[in-house]
Amino acid sequence: MPQLLLKAYPHFFEKKASLPLPEVKSILEASFHPRDVECAIEATAILKNAIAGKSFTASLYEHSPGLKDCRWDLYLEASTLRVAMALRALRDTLMPGATVIDMGSFFGNFSLAARLAGYNVTAIDFYEQYGENFTEVLSILLNAGVHIADTATFQKNDCAEAVLLMGVIEHIPHSPKKVLRLAADMLKAGGILVLDTPNIAYVHNRRLLMSGVSPLPAIQCQYTAKEPFSGHHREFIANEVTWMLEQEGISTECMIPYNYSYLSNEYISESVWEDLLICHNDPSQCEVNFFVGKKKSCVKEKCGQEDSYAAHGFTTPPYEEAWLRTVRLWLAPQIEGADTHILEKETLIPFTLDKAMKVQVIISGCNTISSTVTAALSKLVIHSKSQEYSLHTKLKPHTEEVRKRRGRDNAIVFKASSIASHYLLVAKTLTLQPGEYRLATNCFSADGRCAVGLLDVEQQQWFIAPQNMPRSGGDTILNILLDAL
Repeated sequence: MPQLLLKAYPHFFEKKASLPLPEVKSILEASFHPRDVECAIEATAILKNAIAGKSFTASLYEHSPGLKDCRWDLYLEASTLRVAMALRALRDTLMPGATVIDMGSFFGNFSLAARLAGYNVTAIDFYEQYGENFTEVLSILLNAGVHIADTATFQKNDCAEAVLLMGVIEHIPHSPKKVLRLAADMLKAGGILVLDTPNIAYVHNRRLLMSGVSPLPAIQCQYTAKEPFSGHHREFIANEVTWMLEQEGISTECMIPYNYSYLSNEYISESVWEDLLICHNDPSQCEVNFFVGKKKSCVKEKCGQEDSYAAHGFTTPPYEEAWLRTVRLWLAPQIEGADTHILEKETLIPFTLDKAMKVQVIISGCNTISSTVTAALSKLVIHSKSQEYSLHTKLKPHTEEVRKRRGRDNAIVFKASSIASHYLLVAKTLTLQPGEYRLATNCFSADGRCAVGLLDVEQQQWFIAPQNMPRSGGDTILNILLDAL
């Protein structure tokens, strides 16, 4: 696995520093409805307080010994994000008062948050088996108006407008078929299934396998567990889940891969930060896959839709993009002379054209990872009174192959005696008509200088030069750039 962070932030990590993690609330507020954030955080706080200092008995972990020393307070804190994801799915599809069944509710954090959000909620789990471990939790749920049912005695019906299966199907022995079929049977036609489950292709799992370590539960825990073992029997990749849902007459409306466990930490380490970047650029390596499925009006509606990520159009979650940009803003002051970064701010560069001009939008940088990061996160827009030119683009990374093919793939790489190493990327070529414009960008170098410029192609000169260009050798840079166009 490439050491992305060491390349991008060598000065920062030479200090062996860690990045302080902001409060979960500040991360959620960037992307979720305020009421969903409020309910998720309130439910988490209530349940954390209920279990504070509690000693759990063997009936909680005898079927999964690995849970014996689990820090449930940290688990609940990190899962606040998962709760917010579920509440957003409910908000997008249901009205308050709708019937929601939370299968495998465990601590009831999803049930309580959904009840606080105004839904009619039933929480189902093996509560009789868990004994006194959940006495306080069940009291809280009942007082909040959540209906409690035990898995062993629950009588199913088809009255639910939503069923939650959050972190459940990976715990089912043999096959998740019975649980998914039960969930589908409890849904009204057109009802939604909200489900998340760990991704077996998670980047951390890949690292473990590459080092000869199994990503599955320790064999000692499974071997000594009281039957039936209730840990993770199998984890899935996304298209396996969509296929299973399809078999039960549930069409996948959306699938979002995301990460959440890092939220239980006070600091982001180098390895975690690197994993987040990898997941951002390749969402199939994220920790968890989140699904919203819709029950079809009849099973005959099943169709052979393509079982692929592309078929379901997933993207990196907006909250994660916002968080990554925020992290770069925190990092930037600590990095001297580093790469082009995407910061959580935006600048507007006004300019006026007296005549039509053909321009090329240029991104200027000095490190291998810049083009990859810029391609993923940069926002470049030229506004006029009558139209807007969006400059989102896929840019090739700066590689040796690109060096050899100067002038192709929108990349121009050069060296000069007075310059260490630099590259320029042509983001877009536009013909602008006379008028007033603003170039809006959030693409900056680490010291806050704008890393975007406009080149007047016909006059062969900068119309707006990037502020982060090297201080000497400017003519050489411009000549090489123009020769390569």
